[in-house]
Amino acid sequence: MAGWLKKLFSPSQGRGQTPTVDLPPLTDADFEFLLAQLLQGISRGWQPDRLEVFIADLGIRGKVTAWEAWLERYSTQILAQAQPPQQQQVGTRLLYISNAFKNSPKLQRFARAFGDTGQQLVTGRGKIAIEIWEYAGADQLAEQEVAPENTPTSAQPQEASPEVTEPVVTPEAEMMAEPLPETPETINPKASEPPTQEAPEEFTQETTIEDTPPTIEALFQAGLTKADQGDFAGAIAAWDEVIELNPTIAAVWHNRGSAFGRLKQYDQALESLKQAILLASDNVLIWRDHSYVLMALEQWQAALKSWNTTIELQEDLTEAWYQRGLTLEQLNKLENAQINYRRVLHLAPDFAQAQERLEAIEAVLNAPSSPLPTDPWAE
Repeated sequence: MAGWLKKLFSPSQGRGQTPTVDLPPLTDADFEFLLAQLLQGISRGWQPDRLEVFIADLGIRGKVTAWEAWLERYSTQILAQAQPPQQQQVGTRLLYISNAFKNSPKLQRFARAFGDTGQQLVTGRGKIAIEIWEYAGADQLAEQEVAPENTPTSAQPQEASPEVTEPVVTPEAEMMAEPLPETPETINPKASEPPTQEAPEEFTQETTIEDTPPTIEALFQAGLTKADQGDFAGAIAAWDEVIELNPTIAAVWHNRGSAFGRLKQYDQALESLKQAILLASDNVLIWRDHSYVLMALEQWQAALKSWNTTIELQEDLTEAWYQRGLTLEQLNKLENAQINYRRVLHLAPDFAQAQERLEAIEAVLNAPSSPLPTDPWAE
């Protein structure tokens, strides 16, 4: 044991000084040993200053980035090899260490690293992966929004906000463009079913007068066609031409933002959706997609406010309650997320993902604040 400790710590152990001798990087086995030392020390009453000394004695080898990298490998291994009860036990230990680190202003990043990994193990899931949902809404342009060719208009958009009666239960879909009112069928808002809308007809331009410029409607439909073909850059170019002719059509900005989202150019998507909101502030579908883009940008506080507005516009939009729950989790507001998931299950009792998240949060909230009674490190 003495040789092991010499390997891990410098001769300055206990004085909180950086080692002056060259030592090899810590191995995974070293980190597991140090984890055990932390558990033992904290269970015996280590105070923040003692924890700071413990970390400082590791020198550059024990910097927080090294711990974060190891914790990621460690949690991956535990999730792959251990049963849920063992996963939760290890996660509880890490949460216990995280709570001790929180008492030191110098160790807040260590607290977050141990806390995040502990929560992942207790809940049995990894970091939330945010993807833009498919834009499957059917809000349409009013006829007066389609102005004659080259004629600007100041008419305000009058978009319908159709009800979304079924929850979307998978967050891996992506947005797509919205149709014009002349489109005979609308997109089915159920992400679990294939869209029933037929692809827009190919754009054909009148050729009897060579100098006749394309109309706003033709450019809009050309953008839809390109988006349907997966040419989102081409769709954006077509809608840019529409904006040059008439910058006051909310659906154009909405579609443009959706296309940027499909290209994962989220900053541009956000700017377009902000403009769409200015033109149609009561459109729940625009607010919904705006919320998703903020989640993709990991702007969690802004995303929460956006989901709040989405829900104000449509209180029974199950999808919004679920996504707001995920957002609250990212803000570490687990009790509030718990309320949102319960609301989801009230609206849609078969929403499996919401049930899983609710159970995971309850496991975290009910986790003991100290090692389990059977934990050998508590002895």
